[in-house]
Amino acid sequence: MESIACDCWRIVEPLESADDALPDHIPCPQTQEATVASWASEIWDDYAPILEDIFRKRLETKRRQSHSSAEPGAATLFSHYLSHSEYNKAFSRYKELAQEEESEQPRREALQLVADFSAEWPLIHGGRLLGLVLRQWAQEKPSPTLANQLSASREWQAEVDYVREYHYKPYNLHTLHAGGPPWMEYVQTFPLTYYRSLRRNLSRAALPSTPATVQHLLASASGDPAGRLPTRGVLVTTLVYVTTQTGSISLQPNPDVTTQAPIEWLTEPLLRDAAQVMQQHRLWVRKHAPFAITSQSNVRKSAANSYQGHQREVGRDYYDHYSEALLLVKAEHDRVGSQFSRDRKTQGTEVAISNLIARTTRIIIKRRNRAELDPQTPPPDWTTRARADIRAFLKATVPISRP
Repeated sequence: MESIACDCWRIVEPLESADDALPDHIPCPQTQEATVASWASEIWDDYAPILEDIFRKRLETKRRQSHSSAEPGAATLFSHYLSHSEYNKAFSRYKELAQEEESEQPRREALQLVADFSAEWPLIHGGRLLGLVLRQWAQEKPSPTLANQLSASREWQAEVDYVREYHYKPYNLHTLHAGGPPWMEYVQTFPLTYYRSLRRNLSRAALPSTPATVQHLLASASGDPAGRLPTRGVLVTTLVYVTTQTGSISLQPNPDVTTQAPIEWLTEPLLRDAAQVMQQHRLWVRKHAPFAITSQSNVRKSAANSYQGHQREVGRDYYDHYSEALLLVKAEHDRVGSQFSRDRKTQGTEVAISNLIARTTRIIIKRRNRAELDPQTPPPDWTTRARADIRAFLKATVPISRP
């Protein structure tokens, strides 16, 4: 059978439906890097106009005040917008360039630096290393009511007019008359940055910016929106951090999750769908990077009135057969309903000890597998020592009376 190529590249851009499945494996490093670069480039798209405006103000200030190289107001604005630690490198360089000669070269260099910086991986974000970004839309069903609402909006009509004037009319004049493909097929060849700019324009106009709404916008520009209905939606973004402590890049638990949507367009069912997407992302990260403190077993152990057993920090004894066997028998020998107590009562002490030793072996194997440790062969005499010490412990305690 022909092997199927890995499809994890699907997550480089936001998945368009809550039903779209995440990859069943940790994406390859190239895909992880591409998800971060894609996410970062959209952030830079938002910050680029701010950077250019600040730079323009600084140049105007230098022209007016030859003795000063900075405008206090612009510097304050600079600090307000560009305070995140992950941007410090680019912003510091940007400020250096802004104080150089009054020419276009610093501006071009600074904007190129922004573009280059967005592709660094792992990306320093909030003091952590960002290695993977999961983005997924939760969209409602296509809505003719929403289409009617948008058609009555001046902001929406302005976006439609823009696309029609600057994109559809040139296509209709040149491409279509030359035997080119239909408009909605033609726009599929446009770069991703084009769709990003449309989504950004819709967001700035306080309009839904879901993939379906962008398609409705393009269809409306051609005068034939039939079959391309818009939707409301929420974009769920999960930032998965990584660690390099082991010499290789591995995922860390406890990612950051954000949602993005114009709140006036939200509905209760849509919020439930977004919560479902967040849950899917959390389960996916837990599968590949378990978070011990919120694990199901730890929650059960931490619940009020629960039996605490022999909890302890993971250390050398955590993977030791002999130590685990003694801890088990001490925890279970006098606890009504425990496995050891039941075996001892129904089958006798020696059989109960044998069952406990076998159970200990299974426990240690599972622990080592979860920690991705190599299998370990225990000392050959550990069962003999364990049996002797368990018998001595039971003899020193009050025995369980048998019927």
